[in-house]
Amino acid sequence: MTFRKRNPFRKGYLSAAVFLAALFGLAAAVHAETEGSITLILEEGISPEGICFSCTKVGEIAGGEYILEEPYRAADIELHTLENSMEMREAAEQLALLADGGCRGAADGEGKICFEQLPPGLYLLKAEETGEYRAADAALAAIPSWEEETGSMAYDITVVPKFRPYEPEKRMVFDTGSTSSLPLCLGGAGAAGTLLAVLNRRKKVKHADR
Repeated sequence: MTFRKRNPFRKGYLSAAVFLAALFGLAAAVHAETEGSITLILEEGISPEGICFSCTKVGEIAGGEYILEEPYRAADIELHTLENSMEMREAAEQLALLADGGCRGAADGEGKICFEQLPPGLYLLKAEETGEYRAADAALAAIPSWEEETGSMAYDITVVPKFRPYEPEKRMVFDTGSTSSLPLCLGGAGAAGTLLAVLNRRKKVKHADR
């Protein structure tokens, strides 16, 4: 996911240095009674139809730092060891496998999903339905987050999710002279099943010839 300039996360995923600063060095300054919000805004050109995200609190502040809540500790992720945006995206994907529940919201006509009245903590943003797109990256967002421009803690965060479209179908030419179009890159499962069926059938034919 990419984050707009108004919050501390740079385009790509999370800015590691700022994110970790928010997680640890600044957690002690959080006002527990202050609620915040996370607003997802779809990039221009992304159709909002059929897109739904969930927002789940996966971490809390304890002793001046963020720690994972149960059952997310089963992912065995040490937040303080995350060093770059790729590791944080992988951590989000791991937590997404355990996430169940949370608040759900569908994109409105303007391509926005807003989660409000959120207490301070670490949140997982997970795509539940992706409409005409293959997938959308999961991400972590902290409330509050450090606002570089104002030099203060921000409790209202804006997130721009990154979507991955379906790839064009590839065409395979068999020795029969016919051309077959197989969805090789549509999520992997369908293509893999088709390919395995072809391979297994060829193995059976070879054994039968023996």
